[in-house]
Amino acid sequence: MAAIYQIKLNSERPLVKRYQGHWKLHKARDKTYFITHSSHRRLMESFPEAFQVLRVFQAKDIPAKILYPYESILHSLPTPEVQVEILAKALSEEKGGRIPTPVYLGRTDENIPKSFILDRPGGRRNYRWRLATTPPKLPLLKDKLKKLKHRVTDKDTQFVLSLGGGGLRMFAHASVMKILDLIDELDSIDEIWGCSGGAIAALMHSLGVAPEALETDGYDLYNERYDLILSPSKAQVLKNIAAEWFLPSNPFMLKGFIDIQNTIQKAMQRLAKNKKAKVPLYCIAYNLHKKRNEILTPMPVKKKDYGDLIHTVSAIDAVLASSSIPILYVPRVIKHGKTSHVYVDGGTAEEVPLVSVYRKWKIDQKKGLTKKKKLFILAVNLFPQVSGWKIFRSKLMRKLPFMDILKWSSHVADLMRRARIEDHLQILRDDPDVEVWELVLPAKGMGILDPKSIPTIISSAHNHFMRQLVAIEDGIGHQ
Repeated sequence: MAAIYQIKLNSERPLVKRYQGHWKLHKARDKTYFITHSSHRRLMESFPEAFQVLRVFQAKDIPAKILYPYESILHSLPTPEVQVEILAKALSEEKGGRIPTPVYLGRTDENIPKSFILDRPGGRRNYRWRLATTPPKLPLLKDKLKKLKHRVTDKDTQFVLSLGGGGLRMFAHASVMKILDLIDELDSIDEIWGCSGGAIAALMHSLGVAPEALETDGYDLYNERYDLILSPSKAQVLKNIAAEWFLPSNPFMLKGFIDIQNTIQKAMQRLAKNKKAKVPLYCIAYNLHKKRNEILTPMPVKKKDYGDLIHTVSAIDAVLASSSIPILYVPRVIKHGKTSHVYVDGGTAEEVPLVSVYRKWKIDQKKGLTKKKKLFILAVNLFPQVSGWKIFRSKLMRKLPFMDILKWSSHVADLMRRARIEDHLQILRDDPDVEVWELVLPAKGMGILDPKSIPTIISSAHNHFMRQLVAIEDGIGHQ
């Protein structure tokens, strides 16, 4: 299976070109071709008389070895069959006795200069490559992020990973955790905080679930292996509006269009079964009655230390409350003692946990609950845009007179949320004992509730978060 053949075509037959999707012919300068074992087998089955074999190589004996830069290691690695295919391509590019070195750039549709996509014959995966005439020197990721490793392992520093909200963009969080795992610092996280979808991702890490499992769940949702409706239909929207118009009670926006709590609760229970928290988990949720954000955690806390700032609830209640997006989803009702409290998505007031992290840390210092003198926060802002909700693009819904107002309000809300995050970042950066860095997922072309966006979300996170962490590495000590 690892053989590569150098062949000569007896004629440029039209049939050979017509069925090229069944095999790949890598043309060399001397007008011969290099093909892999699978292409050779298919050509033999269809056109045995159309070519002759000149030489046979074994992939393991080819002096050109595939290089995997640190930027590509988050991506799905090419299969062995694809690895042989790129070596056949490299052989076809031999010049002056030198075979170029294949450099793997990841499984991505990003348009990277001087690169090309190559998969096995008939394959449609976007494995992106570059052929280097001079083998590049590739640093190890651990060496590339030395200062970051030093910061998060400092005995006087509390390391907090803060995962922001963003609906289905939560699958991007796996990239950050995979990078920390690759530099052996995933276990250095002292606390993990989450809001909305970030709370779900935070729960998975808190329970010791591998980052790859989060991406797998994303692809399962993309491939419709879960029966989960994430956004309301036009009929549901019209029904809720009509009910509110003719039978007014509470504002329909607070009722929510969809009740997905049972479905998510079952998934969380399956996930949490027989598992105990390995990392302290804190979720941000907005208390509708008290009109403020609160911190919900499965960790035991004392009221005398935190007052009403932090409440101990089940991990599932904390996550469901934090991820109950206003307008879309039914709020979560949680009892504290005999009193019921209604919670919605914490992103209402703090989309990326920052100020709440800081307030808790200052209380911990004042009460002697921590000996850590410094705070290091790595915050992940998924930058979701409510104004990008696909229902705003519906021709039917756009005809309704109030939709323009609702879309405009959503756009203004997006701008206000971004400004609020900047304000929160500045509050923390004004404290010399706090270091906070932000990773941002680009907003363009990725819906927050459209499962079709999931592969793009994961691929974009692979590409952008690695680059941003390298940039953070350069900035550490100069903030």
